[in-house]
Amino acid sequence: MPVVKIDPMKLPGPWAEGYVLERRHTLSSAFLGYDSFGNPQFDTKRTDLGELVFRLKN
Repeated sequence: MPVVKIDPMKLPGPWAEGYVLERRHTLSSAFLGYDSFGNPQFDTKRTDLGELVFRLKN
């Protein structure tokens, strides 16, 4: 299991407790064009935690 740096912050709101693990997960994103199916393609740079979350979701 990889070790990643987190920067937790407590979130105010109507819930008992809420937190974010880091404030920024995407460092940059550049539009590359469209693939052969007409879908937009991007070159996205993420933090280590952002990449792990992206892989988990996709």
